[in-house]
This record gives sequence, structure tokens and C-alpha cells, in this order.
Amino acid sequence: MARAFTLLETTAAILILGLIATAVSLSLHGRYASVRAGDVLEQIQFLDQTTRAVAQRSGAPVKLRLDLDRQCIERIEGDSDDQVLVLYRIPSRFKIDVVLSDGQESRRGRVQIAFNAEGLSGTYALCLAAEKDSSRRWLAVAGLSGQATVLADRKEVDALFKTLAGVAEATEPHPFEKVFVQ
Repeated sequence: MARAFTLLETTAAILILGLIATAVSLSLHGRYASVRAGDVLEQIQFLDQTTRAVAQRSGAPVKLRLDLDRQCIERIEGDSDDQVLVLYRIPSRFKIDVVLSDGQESRRGRVQIAFNAEGLSGTYALCLAAEKDSSRRWLAVAGLSGQATVLADRKEVDALFKTLAGVAEATEPHPFEKVFVQ
């Protein structure tokens, strides 16, 4: 006669399978969360690129507005705020914590990144923070080229801005040269 499993053996097997499934789920959760943060940063980078393209195609200035209170990004076309298009709402798991633009740090309110008719803007950076854990990732966008770089911490962002400031100073004419050029 064939021997069957007892209720205790079956319960133990189910419990072990449940523990294994929980361990696998927890190990994959971190990977999926980081992929999602990467997706949000890619979307913001895409919005920057399309805003540059709209400015170039239309031949008119365009603004990208980061609303830190409502956690959304809007594109403003034209001189007034009448032509606002809500482009992207930051997923509830994340928030734009800090924006660095025009030498200022903003944590609340609205920050506008202006693009001229050629699609050029000032260099800016934003910090995307996860709501549930303390992970933070920075996205720095070079104003002239539109090149976006994902950085790990504020020190890297500050170093990048310092380097860019040094390059800008090096390309400015010497005060004596200004006199002779005029």
C-alpha cells in the first residue's frame, strides 16, 4: 500500500515554499525599484529633449516648469502661462526633492527652465528621491548640448557645476581684451 504524506509534512512543505517565495520576492524588489527610478529619470530626460526640439522647430522660446509642490513637469509654449501642457506627473513612489538652476537651490514651488529659440537652456540638475527608502539619484542636464548625466550624490553634482563654472570663466575674454574689442 502506498504511503501518503501526513498533514504535518504537507504543512511543513508549504511553509518552506512560502519562505523561499518571500526571499525571492524581496531580493527582486530592490532591482525593480531601481529600474523604476531609472525609468523616471529617462522620462524627465526625454521631456528635456522634446522641449528643446519644440523650441527649435517653432523658432520661439519654450519653458519647462518643474512644479515641486504638485510633483509634475509642464511645458509652457509662448510668452504667457496660458499655453500650459501637463507633460508628466512624477509617480507617487518618487519625488523631485531639489532642483539646482541658475545658481539657486529650490525645494518648493515652481522652477522654470527657459529654452531659447535654438533649444538652448541653462545647465540644471534635479534630485529624484524615493519616498520609502533613502535612495536618491541626480540628473544633471548640460544646457548647451542637452546631454544628461545620472549622478549618485550631491558632491558629484557640485563638482560638475564647479567644472562648468571654470570652463565658462576660461572662455570669457580677459578684461583688457574687452577694452580692445570695443
